[in-house]
Amino acid sequence: MKSMPHFQAAAFNLHTTRMTLLLALAAATAHADPAGFGIGLETVLILHGTENWQTILLGSVLVLIGLFLVVFGGNGSYLALYANGFLSVSSLASLLTWNVEPASGYTQRAALYMAVYFISGFVGGLVFGFLPFLGHLFACAYYGLILGIELLCLSSGGLFTSILGRQLFLVPFTITALLVSVYHPKHVLGAMAGLSCPFVVALGIDLWAQTGLIEGVAGFMTLSESGAEASARYVFDQPKQFIVACSLVFGVVAGGLQYRVAVTRFGKGPQLGLEAGNAAVFVRAS
Repeated sequence: MKSMPHFQAAAFNLHTTRMTLLLALAAATAHADPAGFGIGLETVLILHGTENWQTILLGSVLVLIGLFLVVFGGNGSYLALYANGFLSVSSLASLLTWNVEPASGYTQRAALYMAVYFISGFVGGLVFGFLPFLGHLFACAYYGLILGIELLCLSSGGLFTSILGRQLFLVPFTITALLVSVYHPKHVLGAMAGLSCPFVVALGIDLWAQTGLIEGVAGFMTLSESGAEASARYVFDQPKQFIVACSLVFGVVAGGLQYRVAVTRFGKGPQLGLEAGNAAVFVRAS
């Protein structure tokens, strides 16, 4: 029997590695302590009640999109580009809506946040398709921000207790990812998506499990005294330690894998401009 050509063997090994990573991440969350995490629809309904479908839906969306981007975030396909746009734009739009909310709260608050999240995500995915270079830059900056937020969660009350200190801590992560992505958009997008999106999955899980992780993140990103109070109440206890540790470990593995795939497919040099016939992929500069 003829041996498998080298490029086919490489593609097969890549597919196998991706599927193994995806299944391992799912297994790690599924086998967590049920009392601490409550994964599963039955437990979700017990924790939140059958009427809180918004929490179930949003958590499911974060987990599904996060898992997809962990494995395929930098592969250059239109679907991956759309998912990057949906996640980054919807998250930042929701964050902006959260920060401008009046003290009395919004009328129909849950419905408003759901509308903002899904409409902005839908539009963001389309915009990324029409403006892929700017989409790559925006997504990379967003993933840098997510990585910084994840590191803020490693201490009770956050690594920095002041609002200014937290913002100054997050700026280098965002700016560095943005600047490097100008010259290596595909490499950085894949690496940053793999590195940061396991934490997105963790936040989706926390919407079901209610360990308090997502409340701490919301407090860290609120530019008001109420945010400072919420951050002060954040406790980095054992359930949060488990979730964040898993997201960091899988992030390092997935980020390294996606970077290696990008180098294999696109080389190590800088890549600028658009390739004819595929607006989601960049070509190497001449």
